[in-house]
Amino acid sequence: MPWREVKPMDERVLFIGDYLRGARRSFAELCRCYGISRKTGYKWVERYRSASLEGLYDQSRKPHRHPDAIPYAIQQAIIENRQIGRMTLGPKKIQQRLLDAFPDIAVPSVTSIHNVLKRHGLIEERRVRRRISPYPNPFAPVTEPNDLWSVDFKGQFKLRSGQWCFPLTVMDHQSRFLLGCRDEHYSRKACL
Repeated sequence: MPWREVKPMDERVLFIGDYLRGARRSFAELCRCYGISRKTGYKWVERYRSASLEGLYDQSRKPHRHPDAIPYAIQQAIIENRQIGRMTLGPKKIQQRLLDAFPDIAVPSVTSIHNVLKRHGLIEERRVRRRISPYPNPFAPVTEPNDLWSVDFKGQFKLRSGQWCFPLTVMDHQSRFLLGCRDEHYSRKACL
């Protein structure tokens, strides 16, 4: 026996037909038979009553109004403020100019201003740069002492005499033996 293919619209029409005929004892039983909630069942019945079969089709879920939409005048001001003479202003500076020009209107956020500029093609896409570690493998593998030495400045600190000390260390990488440590003293006057 082949599977029965039923489209949502056909299922809704069958549901309304059974409802109008009174095929089931209760509305809850009818909804349970079609695998929908009572709330959905009442919605389809109400749509059928108000718009007959046309009301059973899927309707747009797009909102009827956009309360946070940027007014057309503000969008035009954003576009006009993008290029001032030879300067190309970014969203932060455009936002500040809008605050000065329209003190009594809520000015859009920096992100919204950026989106308006991008929508109108006034912002070029940047090429994404791959981040590469400067030293992916800083040390080669070592198996014996004296295969690899590391030299490093350990930071600076001030001595009691007021001089700065910059310690330079030389260390064997395998044994971690400190081969040398030289401290350089610089007076403050000599550095200036």
